[in-house]
Amino acid sequence: MEPYNNKASQTARGNRLAPALKGGACVGYLVNEALEDEHGVDASDIEVQVQNGEVTLTGTVSDRSQKRMSEDCVERVRGVRHVHNQLRVQPQASLGETSSSGGTSGNTSSPQSKR
Repeated sequence: MEPYNNKASQTARGNRLAPALKGGACVGYLVNEALEDEHGVDASDIEVQVQNGEVTLTGTVSDRSQKRMSEDCVERVRGVRHVHNQLRVQPQASLGETSSSGGTSGNTSSPQSKR
């Protein structure tokens, strides 16, 4: 069985369409819907793969609470048997990061851009 491709959820919203999908695609669709609707979670950099009821979350979130909330949200979705949370926490760079060292680096004008 092929893993669920999370692009399927971008074609239409609403759980009334989910029963038309089969197996992992249906669970993956519901997982994506749940993540998109979860307050406090920015799911824009989260990728979802489903195989045999096991959901793997990959990508990045900005803090640990979003990582935990994402996993908790997915565990509540019908059809999910196990969640592999491989999300990485990648905090947004703060402008005053170097102030605690007492000095500044040579390049303070442009923060790193996000891919």
